[in-house]
Amino acid sequence: MKNIIFDLGNVLILFDPMKYVNENVSSEKREKFLNVVFNSSEWLDLDKGTLSYEDAKKIFKDRLKDCGKEVDGLFEDNLYGMLKPIEKNVKILEKLKEKYKLYILSNFHKDSFETISSRYNFFNYFDGGIVSAYHNCIKPDEKIYKLLIDKYNINPTETLFIDDLEKNILKAQELGIKTIHLIDYTKLEEELRESKII
Repeated sequence: MKNIIFDLGNVLILFDPMKYVNENVSSEKREKFLNVVFNSSEWLDLDKGTLSYEDAKKIFKDRLKDCGKEVDGLFEDNLYGMLKPIEKNVKILEKLKEKYKLYILSNFHKDSFETISSRYNFFNYFDGGIVSAYHNCIKPDEKIYKLLIDKYNINPTETLFIDDLEKNILKAQELGIKTIHLIDYTKLEEELRESKII
C-alpha cells in the first residue's frame, strides 16, 4: 500500500445537517428546511460547482419564504462553522504521512472548501486531491476517481480509499481500489489498524 485517499465529510470533517438544523431552526420549520436545503438537488449542484452560493440562497429563500434569516445565516458563516475537523482523525494524518502519499477525493462546495482548507493546517499533509466543485462532477461518478488517478499517476492496486458512503466505496472497488467504509467516524483508527495500515 502506497496511497491513501480520504473523503472529507464525516471522515476528517464533521458534517451533521440534522444537528445544525436542530440548533438553528425552530422546531416547526426543521423538517422542511432540511429537505429543501440539505436534501435538494441544488445542494448537489453546489457540490458539482454548477451553482453559486448567491443563486442557491435565492432559490432556497424562495422555497422557504419564512426562513430567509435562517438561509442567510447558513451561507454567511454558519456553514463554515459547522464544518469542524474531527480532531482524533486529523491527528492520524501526521503518522500516515511518514509512510504513505495522502490525497483528498471529496464532494465539496467550492466556497466552503476554500475557507476550511485555508483555516486548518492539516490540509498541508496532503500530496494532492480532487474536489468535486472544481471539476463539475461528484462521487460516485467514475470520472472523478479517474481524474485523481490520472493526475497523480496513482496505481489503484496500491491504494486505499476511505469514505462514509457505501455508493462511493463500491465505485472505488470497481476501479480496483481497496476501501474502508467508515460508517462511524469515531472508528477510523480502529479500521486502519484492522486493515494493517497503522
